[in-house]
Amino acid sequence: MLQKLSGARRINGTVKQTVLAHHVIQSFSPKDNISSEQALKIAREFVSKHFGPHAQAVIVTHSDREHIHNHIVVNSVDFKGKKIHSNKTSLSKMRQLSNELCKAYALQHSVIDKPQRGDSLSYKEWIERLNENSWKEKIRIDIDKAVLHSQSFEQFKSTMDTLGYDIRDDRKYLSVRKKGREKFTRIKSLGASYTEERLRQRITANDKTMMLVNGMCVDAESFIRRERALCVAANAVLGLQYLTLLEVMIRLILNELFKEAKKFSNSKPYSMWNDFYIRSTFKQYIFLQHNKIRTKDEYERLRRSNQSKVFRNEGLEKVFAEIDATIEKLEKSEQCQLCKDSKKI
Repeated sequence: MLQKLSGARRINGTVKQTVLAHHVIQSFSPKDNISSEQALKIAREFVSKHFGPHAQAVIVTHSDREHIHNHIVVNSVDFKGKKIHSNKTSLSKMRQLSNELCKAYALQHSVIDKPQRGDSLSYKEWIERLNENSWKEKIRIDIDKAVLHSQSFEQFKSTMDTLGYDIRDDRKYLSVRKKGREKFTRIKSLGASYTEERLRQRITANDKTMMLVNGMCVDAESFIRRERALCVAANAVLGLQYLTLLEVMIRLILNELFKEAKKFSNSKPYSMWNDFYIRSTFKQYIFLQHNKIRTKDEYERLRRSNQSKVFRNEGLEKVFAEIDATIEKLEKSEQCQLCKDSKKI
């Protein structure tokens, strides 16, 4: 696909353009009961109206989740040689157009009049986090650590002070800075889980169950509850067993009964989302869900199909070995130390 996009540049003499394409995700609410065909039709109309009739785009409609959504990849140069830019203004226009199309097709639940900031990262921040040199990520880690050791918001501020931060709460938005630094950072810029309102909720509700999902800290309880509903709907028995195991691990760690604690990344302080066993179990769960494996029999067929190939995927074999160990643990749940310890909670 990228070769085709580059080909359009050579035709128009814009080979030096560094941004190859722009990626847009257009999601629809499950309450609207939209079909894949209708979602694709809306995406085509969206591309034509926003990017113009000469834009080169690839549209993929996904229906493997609870909500149907479109992935739209648009060449940053159209067939006439005109550059297509992506910025805050264009994003606002895309949202407005998408809302208009949803209203035109009577998809009222998919209209988002007031979009809220989520936990998405800029590309720069994503790369820095990947290389473990993101200053924002270091602030998130220390905030999570302070939440874990605080019973009130005042205690949270005191803990942040102990961790080496100045707190400014005399303005509209709560801000922090590392002692000795010049500029403050508004904590709401760190993501939806780090607004002052959300932090107060996490502390008041004794919300310690933060879990790393696809590179972001999310509320583990909400994530497991949502995934459990999807597994029940799909009759994914193996997925439900994995989610139960994850719940047990989380409870053991939070109650300090999990004696096998091990870091996933030694460069970061230990926390629930930096636990090796949870990260490994979650990775296996995502693999099973991605391949739509619902039962042990379906998993066995997938494994045999890889073993029967002339060129086996050795990376898959490592994942299979990890899943085998977990399934064996699940089958021996009565003797499993995890499950025995969970009864103490």
